[in-house]
Amino acid sequence: MEPALHASDQPQQVMPLLADYDRWLAFLTACRLATRHYDQQLKRIKRTNPQLETLSNYLRDCMRHRTVFFGKLATLLATRTDQLRTDPTNADLVQRLTHAHPVLQLMIGQLTTAFAEIEDAYQSFPFLTTRDTPPVIQN
Repeated sequence: MEPALHASDQPQQVMPLLADYDRWLAFLTACRLATRHYDQQLKRIKRTNPQLETLSNYLRDCMRHRTVFFGKLATLLATRTDQLRTDPTNADLVQRLTHAHPVLQLMIGQLTTAFAEIEDAYQSFPFLTTRDTPPVIQN
C-alpha cells in the first residue's frame, strides 16, 4: 500500500498528471476528427463502389463504436482534468488519478497502436485518392 499523499507532494504530482491527461485528451480529440474523415470517405466509397457496401457499412459501424468509446473516455478525462485544475490540493482526487495513470497510459498506448494500424489499412485501400488522406494522429 502506498503512503498517503501530503499537501507538499501534490504540486509536484499535479503538473505531470495534467500534462499527460491533456495530451491524452488531445489524442482522443484528434482520433475522433480522423474517424469522422474516415466515415465520410467510406460513405463516398460505398456510393462509388456498390460492391463494397457491406464492407463499408461494417467499417463505419466499427468507427461509430470507437467514436462513442473515445467520446466517453474524453468526457471522463476532461472532467477529471477540470476537477484537478479547480482543486489541485484535493488529495483524494490526486491519489485516484495517480493510481489510474499507469492503466490509462497503457490503454492510450494500445489505442495509439490500434489507430495506427487502422490508418495503415485505410491508406492501403485501393479506392483512395490523395485528397482522401486523413489528418495525422500523434500521441
